[in-house]
Amino acid sequence: MGGSTSSNRRSFRKASGWLATHQPRVLEMILVAALAGLRWDELVGLRVAEDVDFKRNRIRVTRSLYNRIPQTPKSQRSIGDVDMTPTVRRILLSKKEGWAFSKDGEPIGNGTWVKRQWRKAQAAAGIRRPISWHDLRHEFVVLLIAGGKHPKYIAQQARHHSAGFTLDRYGDLFETVPITPVEWIDDLLWPPESGNTLATLEVPRGA
Repeated sequence: MGGSTSSNRRSFRKASGWLATHQPRVLEMILVAALAGLRWDELVGLRVAEDVDFKRNRIRVTRSLYNRIPQTPKSQRSIGDVDMTPTVRRILLSKKEGWAFSKDGEPIGNGTWVKRQWRKAQAAAGIRRPISWHDLRHEFVVLLIAGGKHPKYIAQQARHHSAGFTLDRYGDLFETVPITPVEWIDDLLWPPESGNTLATLEVPRGA
């Protein structure tokens, strides 16, 4: 998705389709990472009952896991609220008590197997330059830019320390990425004309 071009989004959809068939739990983690901008340690540290406010439609990032041990996130600024897109909300509504993405109730480690499945899905989709897990967070910012969001909102959602930092780091993309104003960035990955929506991927509830 680097640059978030239409062809890159099509490749992301193809990789997502492979995961929906072969590794649906990995797909859920990919989608939340890409559509909420959570770092790996923040994603695996997510506990729905404590960190998700469905009434306000927000994730409160207050925790990360390092070597399966809970700790505060990367920096003080990393603590904050992130709006849930419809896709993220649907996935998190399916989760129960405890660590959101754990299969056995135990904290998840460095995710070597999960990340390998993501690379495998991209290879199956014919993506020549795979997107690393870390880059999913950058793609989240690119999608917000492509969706026409204001730099202050992007900085708040990405939990950057200022809009100035966001503009310094991504300023060239504000000038070059085609803008398609949308309410939710899900619609950039699955536009109606693609014929492939989250519903067709059939992300399972409680997978």
